[in-house]
Amino acid sequence: VLFRSAASYLLRNAFLYEDTDDAQVEGHIMPLSARVGGQVLEVRVVQGQLVHSGDVLVAIDPKDYRIAVEQAQAMLADAKASASSSRWHIPITSATAQSSLDSATTAVVNAEAGVRVAEHNFQSASASLEQAEANAAKSDADLVRYEQLVRKQNISRQQYDQAVAAAKANRAGVVSAKAHVQAVEQAVVQAKGRLLQARADLRSAQTAPQQISMTRANADASDAQVLQRKAQLDQAELNLSYTVIRS
Repeated sequence: VLFRSAASYLLRNAFLYEDTDDAQVEGHIMPLSARVGGQVLEVRVVQGQLVHSGDVLVAIDPKDYRIAVEQAQAMLADAKASASSSRWHIPITSATAQSSLDSATTAVVNAEAGVRVAEHNFQSASASLEQAEANAAKSDADLVRYEQLVRKQNISRQQYDQAVAAAKANRAGVVSAKAHVQAVEQAVVQAKGRLLQARADLRSAQTAPQQISMTRANADASDAQVLQRKAQLDQAELNLSYTVIRS
């Protein structure tokens, strides 16, 4: 009976109490560390406290991370505005480039016509000068002959005076015709200069496809900038969330 009582006692203790020979308890240690640096504002648990998943353990000062989020938000807003402006410029650039091309083409046509008119005027002025010089030569020859005739009294003094006046008028006509030729010649030079400028403007306007492509490339770059700024904002918000360490 005594043996049975002792056995029952030992069996009962084996089920009711833990028994150890090294005074250690088996368990699992779960290390926790912050993903961001900063000053710890609050520790909400003590060592050995029972916690549940999602419980707040430590709070890190979030001021710097809030500022980073606000800066990222501002940079994202700026990038979106730039992207919107870049996209808005595409149709404007297209319309402006096409208008410039049409205007430059018309300017070349008008400048070419202006050169033709100026050259025609130069030819006419040159012909008028030749005629004036011929008239002057004839009136000078007539005056020499009239001088001989008036000395012989074969013509009246009035006829001689008329010959003198005609010779003077024809010489003045030559001077005027030469001045006109010089002016028209200068007009030809100016017309050719306008034509050269118009052709240069046309070559510049013909780069319209490249201008449009560049505008579109800038718009694509602005869109990429928006994505980059969005990623930076996401990272800043994630860093802010890391200031609260949960179990």
